[in-house]
Amino acid sequence: MKKLVSFLVVCLVLPLTACQQNNKSNPASSTATSKSMRTSSAATMAYSDLSAAQRDKVSFTFKPIYDIASGDGSGNTPAPFIIDVTIKNNAKQIVTFDKAKFLMFDELGKNPTVKSAQSGLLKLKPGETKKIHSLYQNVGSQVFLGTGAFYYLNTDYKLAYFYNAPKDKKGVTSDNLKTGEAKDFNEQQASSAKQVQSSSATPDNDQATTKSSDTATDDQRQVTADGSKVDVSNLTTQQVKDWVFLHVLPSYTTFHVTESDFFFETYFDDEGLLNIDVRENHNSPTMRAQGADPKVTPRMAAFKITQDGQLYDTIRNQVVATSYGQ
Repeated sequence: MKKLVSFLVVCLVLPLTACQQNNKSNPASSTATSKSMRTSSAATMAYSDLSAAQRDKVSFTFKPIYDIASGDGSGNTPAPFIIDVTIKNNAKQIVTFDKAKFLMFDELGKNPTVKSAQSGLLKLKPGETKKIHSLYQNVGSQVFLGTGAFYYLNTDYKLAYFYNAPKDKKGVTSDNLKTGEAKDFNEQQASSAKQVQSSSATPDNDQATTKSSDTATDDQRQVTADGSKVDVSNLTTQQVKDWVFLHVLPSYTTFHVTESDFFFETYFDDEGLLNIDVRENHNSPTMRAQGADPKVTPRMAAFKITQDGQLYDTIRNQVVATSYGQ
């Protein structure tokens, strides 16, 4: 009888011990199940429905890639760019995007709007990172010299500035909305635009004075091609246009342009120096004949006149003329 009881006890203990050992030997399975349960319980929300704090946990990296395969092969026209975007979701929600709703947009209207080349739904789980290849296609290099940003849906959802984006091989990130060259540039341009709206950028006597001094020194008086003296500290608006246009003209080799094919926007920077932004006038007969979009006025060059009377290219960061008329 005692032997029978002992046998039954052993039979009961062995299965219990096996169950305990099995539970201890599969912690990974338990962890995976836990993560799966957390993910399945996370709310699914469109990016535009997230709060500002939640959107801050979703980061973007936009990387322009030189698309030489789409160039004309002649070298006369620079090849365009395609732009990839990498999105990382650090929010607790499952975040969705309509890939067709991404756009490059300039609130100042100085750059053409570039729309997404992709479509479909993108879904990112918490902690997940995904890339959209060729989100934008056929983006001209001049676009990156002007104001504007990458957006989603509308201007309420700014993702990153695109100024000088090809400069960094890693691309630009959402961090440039908070600090850096692109932020400073866009804010300066927005401030200048407000000044232009509130008052004329040039004096009533059609003078674009480049220095506060009323009297020019001998060094400031420079000689034009016909041998006449020009006071660089007190140039007229037309003289400024003529000088700048000399350095715009070489960029247009496939068709003839005149000053009327451009807008010359002038403003004074914090140092009191005259700055000139050159934009294409797409309503001119010449530009219309080239099929230019009349709704946009892209910036194609930018200069300033230094204290030494030199013409300085602010895009290429170099002096392009040491005296007037050069």
